[in-house]
Amino acid sequence: MATTEIINTAIEPPAIETTGPIRGWPGRVQDGQLYCDCEPGGMARCRTIKQRTKDCGRKIWLCYNEDKKKQCYFRIFDDDAAKAKEWLAQYGPPPLAPETPVSKGKEPEYARSRENPWTKSIPKSKRKLVSTSTDVSEESENGGPSERKSNRNSDEEEAEEIGDPDSPSRRPAKRARFDTPGQISLGGLKNAAEAFPTPNTGKQPEIEAVASGSRTSKELTLASARLGEIIDLTEEEPSSLTTAVLDELRSENVVLKESTSIQISHLIDMEMDINERKVQRYKMTIKKLCKRLDALGDAIDDAVELSD
Repeated sequence: MATTEIINTAIEPPAIETTGPIRGWPGRVQDGQLYCDCEPGGMARCRTIKQRTKDCGRKIWLCYNEDKKKQCYFRIFDDDAAKAKEWLAQYGPPPLAPETPVSKGKEPEYARSRENPWTKSIPKSKRKLVSTSTDVSEESENGGPSERKSNRNSDEEEAEEIGDPDSPSRRPAKRARFDTPGQISLGGLKNAAEAFPTPNTGKQPEIEAVASGSRTSKELTLASARLGEIIDLTEEEPSSLTTAVLDELRSENVVLKESTSIQISHLIDMEMDINERKVQRYKMTIKKLCKRLDALGDAIDDAVELSD
């Protein structure tokens, strides 16, 4: 028994005399409300614990800023809130004095930037050169202000400086489609008249062509001229076949309009022209074959003479 009493007296710590009350709750009280210890120290908020712990469902006063990363350790259950307020009011830190608003003065206005999307992409070292080149009031070499002109005028001036100043401009002058409103250009009528041959007046074609300025029928040939045909736009008499067909129709008491007669004659003439071209092509082919046969015959004769 004596040994156990000695051990118990050795284990128990000696009693410490406290001179004042020990602070049991963090934060402070001001106007009957709890405040946390954060800077600047906001009013605490009451939340309900929803986590599945032994304190689930209890209300607790937490720091006013619940979303900040570094949260303070202000925790007071709502059951102890009344005791905490009494203790903090007696032993806690004094309430903060109300801050008087201080006038900050008139803030400087926002300096408006003079930059634009073009000058922002230009380095600062070259912006001065760009600004001087685009200055409207730039003075010329003679001392007078230079006028701002359009791009077209500047291009024309450069072209005149490069070329001979005395030479006329090669750019054709613009003119309206018609010289005056309601009046047809005489040049267009003249060109249209020259495109058709002049009527047959009994004169020689060369003299008539020189006088009228039109082309003769001999000049109006095909570009290839392989068929050797000459286009003659003068009015021709109907062919014998066309005349025979029309007479046969009239003999049968068939009344034809003038336009129908022209159409029939046109179809007959077209068919005849096609047949004539075919015949001419056959003749040209036969002529080529004859030349080829003659060449082969000459070659055979030369071979026979050499063999002899």
